[in-house]
Amino acid sequence: MRKIVSFLIAAVMSAGIFTHAPAAASPQALRSLHPAFSEQIFDISLDGSSVTPGSLTDISIHPDSVLEIVLAGEGEDADLFFDQNGLAINTADVTASRLRAARASVLVETQHEGVLVVESAELKVRNAGGPFSRPVIVISFARSFSDLDPMPFSFDIFITMAGIKQPQSAITVSGIFGNRELAVTYEDAAIAPDGAVFLAYTDIASIEVDAGYGIFVTASLRAGGRYRVVSSPSTETGDLEALSLNPRLIEIILIDYIGFSDGDISEVSIDTEENLFVYDENGGFIGMTSDSLPPLSKYLLTTRRIGL
Repeated sequence: MRKIVSFLIAAVMSAGIFTHAPAAASPQALRSLHPAFSEQIFDISLDGSSVTPGSLTDISIHPDSVLEIVLAGEGEDADLFFDQNGLAINTADVTASRLRAARASVLVETQHEGVLVVESAELKVRNAGGPFSRPVIVISFARSFSDLDPMPFSFDIFITMAGIKQPQSAITVSGIFGNRELAVTYEDAAIAPDGAVFLAYTDIASIEVDAGYGIFVTASLRAGGRYRVVSSPSTETGDLEALSLNPRLIEIILIDYIGFSDGDISEVSIDTEENLFVYDENGGFIGMTSDSLPPLSKYLLTTRRIGL
């Protein structure tokens, strides 16, 4: 059974003063789409880089990526929206207010994992009010992905008008979704993967990994292994409450190690301007930020020795 996720319009318009036709000549309402709507679309970008329509079914997507599909064609078929009389409406005149009046929205349909990778889908207006104004579908992908291996995805995008799916607007997007990847060898003494999965092409006795947020992990890697380590300040409710109640507790850091076996990580260091006291999540003192620390999933930093 097909899963369907519908995303309503989030139309963005710039304020300005425009010249309108006389009141008697009210603007024509959007009623339908060009019969070859999706075939005429050519302006597509992924994270700001141009994408050809033919490659949308074999595309690599990473967390936090954004796909933009401009709803305009070329030449005689540039105007893809029709009014109630069946006449084409200039693409620059397809405004956010007209889209709202037509109850136009974006529909995403998937049979498998596609919905898991799509964070949101919106119908916006780029350069609103200007001669180069264009309606645009904006697909925002999931902001994070914890798995080491990429996963296949596939979904179809449609425009709906007055709640009715327009079949001629179908655009299929499929491919692989996963974290960016970085190859490392024994020649690499240190890396800063910035959230990417790093692949060991050779056995590596010791390598320093910048996990972000001032955390550096020293580890050994096995040839063919896939790894990821990411650190961030904790946003857990209990941790935030502890930070608000104890002025000497200034930071709680979380670390996620993926792909490592016991003994792979030899030490963790925390880079701070001030030499701070470090505790584990149970309140046990384990050293200073200037020390070599054991690999843990949570570190609590304080300005002085205290009871936690």
